[in-house]
Amino acid sequence: MHAAASPRAERERVTLRYPRRAWVVAAVVAVLTACVALLVDQWHTRLRLAEAHARARAQAAVYADALSGAVERRVALLAGLRSFANTARTRRELDDEFPLFAQGMVAGTEGVRALQLVERGRIRRTWPVVGNESVIGYDLTTDRRAPVREDVARALASGEVTVTGPLDLIQGGVGILVRQRLMPRDGFPDLAAIILDVPALVREARIPDPRSELLLDVHDREHRHFAGDSIHSAAPGVRPETLTVSVADGDWQLLVTPRTGWSATIRDAVLPFRLGAAITV
Repeated sequence: MHAAASPRAERERVTLRYPRRAWVVAAVVAVLTACVALLVDQWHTRLRLAEAHARARAQAAVYADALSGAVERRVALLAGLRSFANTARTRRELDDEFPLFAQGMVAGTEGVRALQLVERGRIRRTWPVVGNESVIGYDLTTDRRAPVREDVARALASGEVTVTGPLDLIQGGVGILVRQRLMPRDGFPDLAAIILDVPALVREARIPDPRSELLLDVHDREHRHFAGDSIHSAAPGVRPETLTVSVADGDWQLLVTPRTGWSATIRDAVLPFRLGAAITV
């Protein structure tokens, strides 16, 4: 039989055992607290990112509306051109009065490269003539660009406004071609067209805007960049917000992202939270 431990030895054994348990409990609590803090931090970060995305969309909506409006105001001129062509009593009257009418219709309107009348696929009249000499008599049905050929046929078949482009223009520069069918009459043009200058449109909409906190990237219906900042080239892998820009018979996309990146926009909001979590742990 072993002799009973003395009171002093028992006290020493208890003293050694309980501090060891306290350290284990403290370590477990610290790990659990860190895990909870990490989960809460992820939730908080996602919340702040969602707010940043919503804020960027609200700011970019002004630019999307401005670009859509710039295009639509000029597309509206097509109605006036069609009314003029449809009400001309003779072909000679149409040809004689076209230059003066076209000049008055676009007076003070920047971004209209040309007004055209097309007959059987060929451009018969254009205003202004200066700078557009190369397109007079041009056969659109044999254009090497498939979208041009297809949209001429589509405009004649549907009677609706059709938009082609943005694309490189024959007379130089980048533009969009807007067409609509005229009233069928023998010996008269069958299409009215307006050529719009893309740089003028995006400039009116202030895209890109160096004063803005946002990068603004405009894509066409084929999702190809054609104006503004090239977001994916500047920051590969970034996830931008996308807004729709309504353009006559189709939509463009306006991609937006903060110039400094999404993480930088929420840094001031998440750092105090993370510091408090670290102190707690």
